[in-house]
Amino acid sequence: MRDGSTQVQHAGATMDNIVKQAGQVSTLISEISTSTHEQTQALGQINQSIGQLNQMTHQNAAMTEQYAGAAEELAYRTLRLTAAMRISARQPINAVRSIASVDKPLTLKRR
Repeated sequence: MRDGSTQVQHAGATMDNIVKQAGQVSTLISEISTSTHEQTQALGQINQSIGQLNQMTHQNAAMTEQYAGAAEELAYRTLRLTAAMRISARQPINAVRSIASVDKPLTLKRR
């Protein structure tokens, strides 16, 4: 009888241990699920931030192109003004006709 009673107690203790470990496994699974959800949200925020950076990069590129075009136009106008000043200093009467004949340099193109 003692052996049977001991085995029942041992089986009961084993079952209690199994239930306890099952609870721990359930807790771990819940923590993993929570962490996975948090990581998913974080990745969504990262993805959104990357999208915003991409948009800003495109806007900066467009602005850079506009500035480059404006710089080329300014360089062209500076060349024409310099030519006009040189011509008018030498021949004031022909200055207007000569300014109109100044072409844009090949390296400077209007956008």
